[in-house]
Amino acid sequence: MNVNKLPYKLKLYLGLVNDRAVMERFSRLSSPQEKVDMCLDLLKEAQVEDLIAERDVGKCEEKAKVAYTKAMEHLEKESFDEALIALNESLCFAPNNSSLLAKIYTHRAKIYFNMKLLEACMENVNWATEYGAGNDATLELEKIRTKCINAVVSGAPVKEKEEFSVEPKLSYPSHENIPFIANSIQLNMNKIYGRHLVANRDLSPGDVIMVEKPFAPVIEPKAAYQKCNNCLSFAFYNLIPCPTCVGAMFCSQQCYQRSCERSHNHECLIMEKLQKWFTDESLVGFKLILLALHAFPDLDELNALQETMNSTMENQFTFDFKNANEYTIFKTICSLTTIENDRNTEDLFKKTQIAAVMYDLLLQDEKLRQKLVQGSHESLIKKLLYQFLQTTTINTFLMWSQREMTSARQPDHSISDFGIASYPLSSFLSHSCAPNVRKARAGKNHEIMLIFVVRPIKAGDKICDCYDQQNNHMVRGLEERRACLYDQYYFMCQCEACVNDYPSKAELKKKLRESEWEQMKEAIKFCEVDANENSTVNKNFEHLCTFLTDYDSFYPCEEIVEAQSYLHEFMRHFYTKPQFTYE
Repeated sequence: MNVNKLPYKLKLYLGLVNDRAVMERFSRLSSPQEKVDMCLDLLKEAQVEDLIAERDVGKCEEKAKVAYTKAMEHLEKESFDEALIALNESLCFAPNNSSLLAKIYTHRAKIYFNMKLLEACMENVNWATEYGAGNDATLELEKIRTKCINAVVSGAPVKEKEEFSVEPKLSYPSHENIPFIANSIQLNMNKIYGRHLVANRDLSPGDVIMVEKPFAPVIEPKAAYQKCNNCLSFAFYNLIPCPTCVGAMFCSQQCYQRSCERSHNHECLIMEKLQKWFTDESLVGFKLILLALHAFPDLDELNALQETMNSTMENQFTFDFKNANEYTIFKTICSLTTIENDRNTEDLFKKTQIAAVMYDLLLQDEKLRQKLVQGSHESLIKKLLYQFLQTTTINTFLMWSQREMTSARQPDHSISDFGIASYPLSSFLSHSCAPNVRKARAGKNHEIMLIFVVRPIKAGDKICDCYDQQNNHMVRGLEERRACLYDQYYFMCQCEACVNDYPSKAELKKKLRESEWEQMKEAIKFCEVDANENSTVNKNFEHLCTFLTDYDSFYPCEEIVEAQSYLHEFMRHFYTKPQFTYE
């Protein structure tokens, strides 16, 4: 959220955090409903309600033309991925009766034919024809259709050549209640660390201990024209636009309908405000509300669940995830910590202000307004917004992937964030500035959170990730990273890196014999080896993991840190291959 780009009235409203009288009044309130109601009153006084009631701009021929022109410029450079993204943006902004629609689908058809994606090509030929391509364009489309048919007759594959990522597997049998977590870890609780994960057996570098799917994923605006808003599929950019809003695309009509059933029908008419006014973490909180409304048609059940989880400290590892439904997931999310007692008044006020804006946006949906009022559930939604906007700032994770396509037919293995989501059980990982586990992506759509070991873990030891790799001791100095962690998570880090003041990457020293390290590096040049060559990969992978185990006592040193980076690169390449390569 760029505060400078917010509407003036909204900026004034958010600026009330600097009003001492307002803050003193807020600090005297106790219940979430009282706090949200106060901010709703402030919202009305600041006339932000008028902004909320304004309709989104929606479809716009002028913006569609701008994006279309940008796409043509990319096509001239043979930058097919950038061209398709711009065409998709144009597709989203184009009104349903726009003459641009046929042109956009025609260009997509030509691109897909050149890329030998025949099924996608034929779909776009059909869509271009459906939207009334002119006579000249119709002739061109028929030529493309004929070429596609001839290519299929000559033996070319009809469907896209997808390179599926390797199916992630746990290194140990799964937990009896949770199939995506290894039975080698358990959830403990004490007064110092709260709920946290520990190993119940020795774990070694390379072990995969969690493979969790996302819940309530939110696609970043920059990726809205690249991913299906429902299933997160890349689909080679062959996406269809929402017929109403300009901020969501889908890989199929089925995904569009499924998304509308679960959440998009409520967010569609306010999509532009959501993307412009709120941070991605806040949007996960908002989406959790929408998914809760879908999962609990009877809001009394949701209210009972929320009250139960607030009054107990259940062990989430006793929940049954084998046949997990949204009730189980919400049960876990409702139990996540808000660290409300550690937050300062200003932080709580800011989050409550956002909760009030979101609540008013929800009430723009007349059917939803009637449902809440008739069932006297306004207080429930206020409480949940107040709660979720706190949990999502500390319990959400970025989703990222390797770049799926390439510009000008050149390889590109860069990492790109495409969204953020809740991974409820991964949220129980503790923090360390010298972590013993790291995250990688897995799954066809790079949506699965894969947690793997990078340093040996003894039975009984905490399992520690690094909350944002910028807070790793190799990146930031002691005081800076402690300050950053306290600003967001409200704890003073006492991990081994902080207690022992581990050096930064630039300050690391070599501790191994040169011949020993050179031999190791020669053996682990597997990142250049195709993952299908399993014998080579397995041999080198085992060599690397053994090295990290045998020499962990030298940590921190230049060699161990470099070996960890090799391991992370292997996991990244092995489990998240780019989904498309040019032939």
